[in-house]
Amino acid sequence: MQKIGDIFKGDRVIWIIYFFLCIISLIEGFSASSWLALKSGSYVMPFIKHGALLFAGFGITFIIHRISCRYFRLVPVIGVPVIILMLLLVLLIGASLNSGARWMEMGGLSIQPSEFAKGILVSAVALILTIFQTEDGTEDIAFKAIIVVTGIICVLVMFENLSTAVLMGFVVLCMMFIGRISLKRIGALLGVIFLFGASALFVISLIPSDSKVFQQGAPLHRFSTWKNRIVNFGDSEDEKPAELLVASDLGQEEHAAIAIATSHGVGKMPGNSDQREYLAHAYSDFIYAIIIEETGLAGGLFVMVLYIILLYRAAMIARRCKGCFPAFLVLGLTILMVTQAFINMTVAVGGMPITGQTLPLVSRGGSSIICCSVWFGMILSVSAYAQRCEMKEKMEAENIKTKQFDNNEEVQ
Repeated sequence: MQKIGDIFKGDRVIWIIYFFLCIISLIEGFSASSWLALKSGSYVMPFIKHGALLFAGFGITFIIHRISCRYFRLVPVIGVPVIILMLLLVLLIGASLNSGARWMEMGGLSIQPSEFAKGILVSAVALILTIFQTEDGTEDIAFKAIIVVTGIICVLVMFENLSTAVLMGFVVLCMMFIGRISLKRIGALLGVIFLFGASALFVISLIPSDSKVFQQGAPLHRFSTWKNRIVNFGDSEDEKPAELLVASDLGQEEHAAIAIATSHGVGKMPGNSDQREYLAHAYSDFIYAIIIEETGLAGGLFVMVLYIILLYRAAMIARRCKGCFPAFLVLGLTILMVTQAFINMTVAVGGMPITGQTLPLVSRGGSSIICCSVWFGMILSVSAYAQRCEMKEKMEAENIKTKQFDNNEEVQ
């Protein structure tokens, strides 16, 4: 009979984090999906569908974690051209959701290409940094290659999903810093991004709100949504109409705050949320608020700590890797998930404007769960490789000690 360690390879702590997040997703996703239950006419069906999706995700994680991480180099080679094509198609013929064309229908399934773009971009940057890595740092051509690949993907994503483009840009900057790209180049890049962003916002703000460029189907039709979210985020003095507190994005912020405040620090226990009835995205964008409402500050802190431990374990794995690519890949994927998690949690507690970023592996959503499952599988595969590297080093050290002992015996 096989041992559990032989079946589930890799870092056990990451496996525990993975299963904890799945359990939280199953419980809180079911509790927060009352709106979906009302829509489907069945209270159990959303739970069954979500459970089946998590089970499928586990299957994906299990299969990928058994694959040698050296094969992950093929992901950017095949994935970059494919995802660029998909992002172009979604801009042209994508299905609209929440005023954004983000979805594609393929084989009866709804796919969100921007979710897949995150992991593919991280793997591409990891490969570029590896190829051009030297003893003195990273060659200058690596910076140019990363800018080209990141620029193309982020520009295609930003028109319909600005927060995802910003998230990917931040992760790439972190990877460039870890990959020993010149700090002068990174600083210059940040300056250019700031100037370009400020100039673009200034020019667009001069265009009248009723202009055709902001209408549905126009290139800048999402700008009015971004502008309203940012402006209203800091606007706490004006009283908002009652109808906004039910249906609009602004109303979601207030209901999330009510959910957290009425938890009284101890929570109402799973299944007893009141604000899930009013939060249109209680099971995705604002699931962290529901978690705090039902499990209290302890539950919210527990979820936060899981992601922090995940980042810590990834750093330990990267240090044990002998190759550059596995180390860059595991750090990039983990930074991606942890950053996205903290964005979601910060939005839920009212710390920043609504972004639409889900809580990785906890929020409902097919594309999100499948992608997170793939990322966890890749991280676990790298962790198994790191364990093998560590065992090999120990064996080599023991062999050296044995040879030294034998030599001393011969001398004596």
